[in-house]
Amino acid sequence: WDNNNNWLSGDDPCDDWYGVFCNEGGHVRVLELNENGLEGSIPKEIGGLTRLERFHVRGNKLTGRIPPEISELTNLREVDFYNNRLTGPIPTSIGDLVQLRWFHLSSNLLTGTLPSRVWELTKLSSLSIDNNKLEGSIASELGGLTQLMYLELVGNKLTGSIPPEIRMLKQNLQSLHLSSNALTGRIPEEIGALGMLNVLDLSENFLQETIPTEIGQLRELTYLNLQGNKLTGTIPTEIGQLAKLGNLELDDNILTGTIPTEVLELSQLDNLNVYGNNLQDRF
Repeated sequence: WDNNNNWLSGDDPCDDWYGVFCNEGGHVRVLELNENGLEGSIPKEIGGLTRLERFHVRGNKLTGRIPPEISELTNLREVDFYNNRLTGPIPTSIGDLVQLRWFHLSSNLLTGTLPSRVWELTKLSSLSIDNNKLEGSIASELGGLTQLMYLELVGNKLTGSIPPEIRMLKQNLQSLHLSSNALTGRIPEEIGALGMLNVLDLSENFLQETIPTEIGQLRELTYLNLQGNKLTGTIPTEIGQLAKLGNLELDDNILTGTIPTEVLELSQLDNLNVYGNNLQDRF
């Protein structure tokens, strides 16, 4: 690996081992080995670092499964395994990590379903599992993650509908990315409760029915992407209430009617895509 300064050079890993940080008691508190050319698997012995709070190994070449022994790290607050080559399922024992704030597993080769115990991690502020091969649905228990600010599940094989319990995330959720899955059903009107939302991306799914007028309640929204679904009906005039909206992507649906004047007059709107629908041309 690229930087292993002082590793195995003495008995004390707290003594200048690269990427290892300890507390005053001499227990390993942080492993910070991002983009360091690491290969091989995460050893099950990792479970012995019971005082570990941050485990960051993003951008390496790690393979194999996430060991279930990770559940023994009950002080963990941040897990960042982004952009490795990890395989297999997310261990169900992950629900034991009740202190977890960040859980980032994007850009790996993980399979199986989202374990139900993920929804027990009620202190999570960021859940990012983009670009894996996860299947199954998004459980209604999602509504219990009331501290969540960022939810990113892009590029998996998730099915089913977006649960109406999404409204329970109204206090903190700023970014919701569920694009490039196989989600079906309607966009729940409860999504209008997410008053802190800046980014909403539901593109490239199989969502149907009309765009809920409640989207007009998302006054902090700057980016709205519903492209590549099977949405019908007209473009709600309520979208014209989104004064901060800079990007609106509605292309490749089955929308009809005209583009509301209220939308065309949005002063911050820099990018509007509506091609691939049955709209009457307003340009």
